[in-house]
Amino acid sequence: MNARPRFTASEPARSPGDQEAASAEARLRAVRVVAARSTGVEDCRELLDMLGLHSAAGLPGPAPGEYVEFSPPRPAAR
Repeated sequence: MNARPRFTASEPARSPGDQEAASAEARLRAVRVVAARSTGVEDCRELLDMLGLHSAAGLPGPAPGEYVEFSPPRPAAR
């Protein structure tokens, strides 16, 4: 039996600055995919909000308060 690892890193370790840049690029690509696949403006905004990508898209924050938050019913007090 061979004790060598089956998989090796295909690229050297990145510096924190390089990791930040790569992460920002990945978020931007994700925003583009969401925008291309969404059915409209509201759908796109909602999906970006769900995925936490609103800031990567250049939007000011989560979607406006027109969305209703679900809160589970509370049990009746006895």
